[in-house]
Amino acid sequence: MFVFTSKDLGESRNQYLGFQSGSYIGEVTPPAPTACSAYEKGEKELSWCQTGSCRQGHLAADVSRHPRGLLIADFGVGWSGIKAATKSEKLLQDWLREAKADLYSIVLGIYGYSDCIGKEKNNADLRRKRAMRVYGLLDKDLQSRVDFIRAAPAGEYIADNTSKEGRAKNRGVIIELYRLPTEVIEIEGKAPRPIPCTGPSCKPPPPPPKKPTQQRNWKLVGKYSWKGKRRRLAKKGYFEIFGEPEVEATVSVNATDAEFATFAFKWEKGKGPGGEFETQLGKWFVPDLKIERDDGKWIIAFKKEIALLGGKTVIKPHLQISTEVVKTEVVFVPFTIPFTLYGQDIKIAVEPKVNVIVKVDLWQVLIDRLRDKLKDWLNTLLKDLLGWLGRSVLGSLLGKVLAGLLGGVLAKVFISKAPTNPVTAPADDVNGKKRALALVAGTSSATQILQTWANTHRHAFAKAYADTMLQLCSPQWKDRLEQLRSLTLNGYKALPAVKASDAELLQWAANQRALELISIDLKTDNYAKRFRWYELMLMFALAAWILRRITKAEVDQAKALALKHASVAGMAAALQYVNRQIAANTFEFIDENDKTQTANGTQRWDAIGQLVRSSGLSDAEISRRLEQLGLEQLPKL
Repeated sequence: MFVFTSKDLGESRNQYLGFQSGSYIGEVTPPAPTACSAYEKGEKELSWCQTGSCRQGHLAADVSRHPRGLLIADFGVGWSGIKAATKSEKLLQDWLREAKADLYSIVLGIYGYSDCIGKEKNNADLRRKRAMRVYGLLDKDLQSRVDFIRAAPAGEYIADNTSKEGRAKNRGVIIELYRLPTEVIEIEGKAPRPIPCTGPSCKPPPPPPKKPTQQRNWKLVGKYSWKGKRRRLAKKGYFEIFGEPEVEATVSVNATDAEFATFAFKWEKGKGPGGEFETQLGKWFVPDLKIERDDGKWIIAFKKEIALLGGKTVIKPHLQISTEVVKTEVVFVPFTIPFTLYGQDIKIAVEPKVNVIVKVDLWQVLIDRLRDKLKDWLNTLLKDLLGWLGRSVLGSLLGKVLAGLLGGVLAKVFISKAPTNPVTAPADDVNGKKRALALVAGTSSATQILQTWANTHRHAFAKAYADTMLQLCSPQWKDRLEQLRSLTLNGYKALPAVKASDAELLQWAANQRALELISIDLKTDNYAKRFRWYELMLMFALAAWILRRITKAEVDQAKALALKHASVAGMAAALQYVNRQIAANTFEFIDENDKTQTANGTQRWDAIGQLVRSSGLSDAEISRRLEQLGLEQLPKL
């Protein structure tokens, strides 16, 4: 172990402890200031890496012996945190163990360093915080032997700044170790206190070290993006090319670039919250995988970043499973702002960019093919494809891919797997079923009764959804959409509390009879809440009937009411689905002649209706498949 004995302490240290002045072992003075070279390409990113083959960083080992003690180096550029790989290095653990073995005969000092790049104010703060982080590595016993924690003076470096290895060493911390005089012995297991200097030439003792700030290890990545108006640059046949400006800001807290293989919260101006998942698939697949929620739908893309002009321009081509088949982000002069706030490492990455989007009009492609007398051929092909997809696992995966490409009702009608017939509610997805079974002792007959009516209730929702969707795919769908605004029906006049106990729900089901007319706005109705609430009421009404708390006529009334509200919920779900599809396909853009145009979502939905009517499938078959689509609109418990 490299240490200083009583004869080797520095002058200022000896004056404080009352010893004769001496000199350091090894280096007498720190290296003289050298030229300051800029970071090389990829140097910062490599310093931040903590996972995979790049986690070793710039040095063969981050922990090494130094003439002044122990050097912990290669901190990330602009970061004060210690890498997980560094903490686990064997030399560090051995050194700490050896130091603790001589606990009462040593004194420690901690110096933090930085490289020469950046503002001195920021570097001084980094040096201090890195020293504090290393102090946090020590256990309580070793922390009691630390005499000072400080940032190295400006301009003092561990190595030169002309190479990336030298700069990596300078982004480090040195733990100096001094030995107390050998003639002072230990008494009753307590460490001897240094004899203070009282002469006129003595310097005042250094202030006691500040207690290190408690660091939190939570991580967060969030994104905010602003997009300008989309402009159509060209149109050729089924293809359109659009351009749109965008500024995206990524804020990360305690997370490095390598740790961005996690879900990121995203907020886009004008569209609200969403999410994004982005990660590298590994060396076997060069592009990165990106899954993004945009405009109410998820988009899967494979992307690759290409840096040009020293990183001042970055091109990010995306191959997407979407009607926007190719999207290329051109980023101009991206910049990053790292800083520390309340002990948390924060980084803001800003990317001004222009998105170039190639969009294919799949609806028009399919319609034109039908108009070109290929209807019979397409019907035969689709029927054969449906038969094959229904029996093949690969077909299920292909169905999902085609659903993402075609979107909406069309893919669900043609490509979805054959629905369950009759409709069956999953045993673990019925609101109140388990609670009601517990009240009736969970007999097999009671279980069968509750499950049968849960299936019937679920089928009422799916049937109403399918019937409404069929009407909205008919030639007169616009008139029907206008008519489906609101309706009135009976509902319970008084409902139990949201957090009512099982006993309170059973008591309510046994005594509630009063009904009233209620009006429902189908366009805004919370159909999922309505369905689940009456599903709960139905389960407890059946439990009350099994326990002979109500008559058969009373339970029949509860059944009929629950089925009516399930049907209304299905109608609302279908109506809102169509409105979402129309809204998603209605937007303004500027064409190649600098004229503002509007993409018409109504026309797109009309095209979907034409395809459904031209499919060659019977209404009964389409309805069965639409029932499956309707069930997917119900969120699970």
